[in-house]
Amino acid sequence: MQRVTIKDIARLAGVSVTTVSRALNDAPEIHSETRDKVLRVCREQGYRANLLARSLSSSRSKLLGLVVPDMANPFHAALALNIELCAQEAGYQLMFCSSRREDGRLEDLFDFLYSQRVDGILLSSAGDGAYDLARRSMGKVPCILLGACAPEDSPLRANTVSTDNYAGGRM
Repeated sequence: MQRVTIKDIARLAGVSVTTVSRALNDAPEIHSETRDKVLRVCREQGYRANLLARSLSSSRSKLLGLVVPDMANPFHAALALNIELCAQEAGYQLMFCSSRREDGRLEDLFDFLYSQRVDGILLSSAGDGAYDLARRSMGKVPCILLGACAPEDSPLRANTVSTDNYAGGRM
C-alpha cells in the first residue's frame, strides 16, 4: 500500500504542487473554492502531511520530548497530561518516554529524542544524570529539568523548574 503524496493530490485536483501546499498551509493567496477542492481530494484519498519532510524544510518539528521516571506514578501522569495540554495549545505535540529508573536508559532516551529532531526536551526528576544531560545539550536542543535543581557548586547552569520546599514549609 503506497502513501498518497502531495504530487498525487495535485494531479487528482488538477492543480500545481504549490497550490496544494498553499491549500494545506491555509495561505491567504489561494481562492476558497480551490482550497476546498484540494482539501476534499485530500480527505477522499486519505492524504496525511509528511511531517518529517516539513520539519526538514522548516528546521522545526513542532515536537517536544518528555521523559519521566514512571508513567504509573499519578504525579507524573498528571504532569504529563498538563504538559501535553500546554504543548498542544502552543501548536506542539508531545512524545512521552519513561526511563523506568533503569541505569543508562535516561541517556538512551535523550539520544533517541535528539535523533527525532525534537524542538525541546523536558526531563522530570530523572536522577543525577539528568543535570549532566541537560547541561551537555546546551546549544543543541533546549532542555528543561522539572523538579530538580542544578548542583550548588556547578559553574554551568541548566534550565530548571522546581519548588522551594523550605519556602513552602514556611508559608
